[in-house]
Amino acid sequence: AEKPLKSKMAKVEPAIVLVNPGEGGPDITVFLTCSNLSDPGGSATPRVFLDRIEMPIDPARVTQTGNLTFIQFTTPGVADLPDGEYDVRVLSTSGQAATSLGAFKVVPPPVVDSIDPTSGSAAGGFTVTIRGSNFSESPNGMIVKYRNRATNQVVSPPITFTSVSATELQFEQPLKAVYPGIGSGEFYLQVENYVTHRNDESSMTMVLADTAAISRVTPGLVPILGGEMMYVKGSNFRSTDRVYLETAPNSGVYEDMTAIEAAPNSGIYDDMTAIESAAGRTTFQNPTLHQWLAPARQKGQYRVYVYDVPNGYTTPTRSFAYFQLADFTAAMGLAGGTDLFDGWTTALADFDKDPAAPGSLDLFVARKGAATIGTSSQTRVLRNNGLGAFTDVTGTAMPSVTNDDDWRADKLCVGDVDLDGYPDLVLATSSSVFPLQDTKSHVRILLNER
Repeated sequence: AEKPLKSKMAKVEPAIVLVNPGEGGPDITVFLTCSNLSDPGGSATPRVFLDRIEMPIDPARVTQTGNLTFIQFTTPGVADLPDGEYDVRVLSTSGQAATSLGAFKVVPPPVVDSIDPTSGSAAGGFTVTIRGSNFSESPNGMIVKYRNRATNQVVSPPITFTSVSATELQFEQPLKAVYPGIGSGEFYLQVENYVTHRNDESSMTMVLADTAAISRVTPGLVPILGGEMMYVKGSNFRSTDRVYLETAPNSGVYEDMTAIEAAPNSGIYDDMTAIESAAGRTTFQNPTLHQWLAPARQKGQYRVYVYDVPNGYTTPTRSFAYFQLADFTAAMGLAGGTDLFDGWTTALADFDKDPAAPGSLDLFVARKGAATIGTSSQTRVLRNNGLGAFTDVTGTAMPSVTNDDDWRADKLCVGDVDLDGYPDLVLATSSSVFPLQDTKSHVRILLNER
């Protein structure tokens, strides 16, 4: 008798169809769509793992439609779920496993390094740039929160980003007329990843003012003789404003920049603005800029403020510094005497990558040379000890002088020619007294063989 035919059913393995979202952070809800998880007669709740970390699963958050199983779970806190990629593994009701490699990534929270400008008009409508790291590059991936420093109230106005990258966000400050919830005051600006709900923990602030407000003063360094144009940037500036500068470092005594003496005790005053406009001479350029000429001052840190005349308001101060170059030649080992360290061209580079003085720049000094070959190298190497003192190491660093080359140079260039991580030296001369035979190149490349 013929044996009855047996039906052979292909074994169907469980599988993870979708992990949504595929990246996130601690304490967020993740949705899994899986197939073939519910075995006939099975009644146990599927188990879910991120790597070896088991997720708590509420049976009420597990649903079944046909052969598809939908699971919701909440990721654990940051202490239990460090940043990085995780394999997602699901065990069926009978213990069969489905794995999706690297399907979930815990991304670090965003970090804010700077906000520009740091002040602006409460009316809004100006460009804000936030720089930092770990920003979502999705156009709708980030949320900006304003927390009022005085009331601690937090608002998240609707923002359309004009530029988005992992390190920079740019947007137009919401108009107060459209979104009055922000108002005026000093605000902590925080950014939050829309998907992961992770936000930065910085304390960067922005002042939104109805009166004059200074964002920054540039340049940050001015020579003691002055004469450089200074720029006070901010918001709500008026032509009636007065700009004041300290008379001495941290003195608390201020001088109006529209009336500075032309010479000490002369009684003759210059208009320090030196800016012509249709309204006459004024520091005011536009509602976001005052401009004035820096007077002479002794070196040190100085504060600036703007007095808003109509509102009778004095802005918080901003600082910049006057500097003076000091001669440290002798202290750095180049005092002169019998060795004048004369040279025609110079270059700086960390030629020895000294681990005891990382990043310290060594000095190359080259002479044009004379009509005859010199007895010593015309290019010298002065090693920096990392403390600002130089030692002549030409004898060990430069090749020996030959009968047709003393390593002179009109021009000296340093760069990593052979890409080995160490700077090499290029010497060139066009000198008419170069005493080499006409057939020899006047460009020489010296590779650093450390």
